[in-house]
Amino acid sequence: MTKTIDLPNNSKLKIRSRSSSREKPGTLFVTNSIVRANSNNKLLHSDELNPSTSTSASSASYSTSSSFTDSGSNLDTNNNNINNIIYPKLKAVDQKEGETRRMNATSIKYGELVVLGYNGSISNSNSPRRKSKFMLKRRDLPNGVKPASQHFVQSSQEADNLIQKHPNHSVTYTLSRNQTVVVQYSSDEKTDMFQIGRSSESAIDFIVLDTQVPQVTSSGLKTTNQHQQSTISRFSCRIIVDREYPYTARIYAAGFDASKRIFLGEKATKWTNEKNELDGVTTNGVLIMHPTSGFTGVESKSSEWMEVSVGGAVFSLSETRLTPMLSKSGHISNPNKSNILRDGTLIDLCGATLLWRSIEGLQRTPTKHYLDMNLEYLNQLRPQCPVGLKTLIFASAGVSNQFDLSASTSSLNSSDRVPMVYLKCGHVHGNHDWGIKKDNERECPLCRKVGPYVQLVMGLEPSLFTDTDINIANLFKPYAFKPCGHMASEKTCKYWSRILVPQGTAQGLCSICPFCAVTLCKEQPFVKLIFQEGV
Repeated sequence: MTKTIDLPNNSKLKIRSRSSSREKPGTLFVTNSIVRANSNNKLLHSDELNPSTSTSASSASYSTSSSFTDSGSNLDTNNNNINNIIYPKLKAVDQKEGETRRMNATSIKYGELVVLGYNGSISNSNSPRRKSKFMLKRRDLPNGVKPASQHFVQSSQEADNLIQKHPNHSVTYTLSRNQTVVVQYSSDEKTDMFQIGRSSESAIDFIVLDTQVPQVTSSGLKTTNQHQQSTISRFSCRIIVDREYPYTARIYAAGFDASKRIFLGEKATKWTNEKNELDGVTTNGVLIMHPTSGFTGVESKSSEWMEVSVGGAVFSLSETRLTPMLSKSGHISNPNKSNILRDGTLIDLCGATLLWRSIEGLQRTPTKHYLDMNLEYLNQLRPQCPVGLKTLIFASAGVSNQFDLSASTSSLNSSDRVPMVYLKCGHVHGNHDWGIKKDNERECPLCRKVGPYVQLVMGLEPSLFTDTDINIANLFKPYAFKPCGHMASEKTCKYWSRILVPQGTAQGLCSICPFCAVTLCKEQPFVKLIFQEGV
């Protein structure tokens, strides 16, 4: 026997007026003649003597209203023929401009997801869906979904029959052998959906695998090829984005498979919320964290990590990662937290951590050209190695990282010209064998401090920088993360040293380098670089 309960309609979102947005669409006016657009983003008609016959469409949409068909039905045949003679090329222009408007509508960018630990690229990736960062754009056709109805069935076979009868997206909660709940979803033309996970199925838009943390050695960062069992779910999460400004993005645990289904078994944590709707969390969980003052805030730091449910509710964590906090009345969502992504929100998939950058935040983010200017400025200073007395050369941000110091043999790219740093003091030298101690430690010839001696590598991913005042007259002073040696600005190093990221399922939180995911030193997570400029 099947019992159906219609879920309450979601409250309408308050969309900000487009007059204050950066992308102001044109208002459509339909007349009894041919329609075209002028340079002021206003549509004109061929018969300007009678503008009162025009009908306005909604300014918040690119589609015309129903009056478009009504006015067209009253067209005069003779006027049509005259217009076709006088304006023989106007229709072609209209079609082209209409295509341009559609292209502008589908080229809107929502934001960007950056996978921490990859310095701008993934070297061993052979799939266009697996990259170090993903740009979320408005789809040609909306594919968003929203809950529509909830059904209680007594067997899995009855649930399968229900889903086959209504082949829409659905979430199946198995409570026991004799009790299953199926929540069916309906299409939502106001949103776009993007799915993230480890699976290579076509239902997954962005493939994310476990981040391999490299080992810090004297010759650079070395990645071990240890194949461990992945802890990232095949269908980790989904992000639903409003197609209209301000393009609000919300994250939900679990993603739909190729058959448009999500399964939560008997052992999964499930509950009924205050609206009598069933909800639950996945096995390894999806965690999010909103920085206290945003991504570019001077004093911004980590806030509480929260777990997101399949239905989008957000919960505080107890000592164990997978158990949301319980109260006497059951699972209660924290009212101060939300599944809405903000600029700088971190998403942990239990094996990989992603950074969400909003489109507004990306507009204030340094570009690769800005990073190139910083490296060019360093090279113009002609820094020298105090021991080898050779000019050091910083590779361009467009050049891939080379950690093998023995690979270069030419005079200009020899290993003794590769910038190295004493992490204890920050003095920059070339690659030499002076002052070698045990366990990859060196004695600095300038200050006699003993500590790690590593290669300097520029951080190449602009989205990971927190600097906003970017111009040629305000180049940043280089700092380096410890112990990996990745170079960044002071503001960027301070920010990431205050951000705590989950390490696995039961390894706690720690600060990491965003460019390689190496755990930062607790006492001194970064160091200011000290150069000896050439004469």
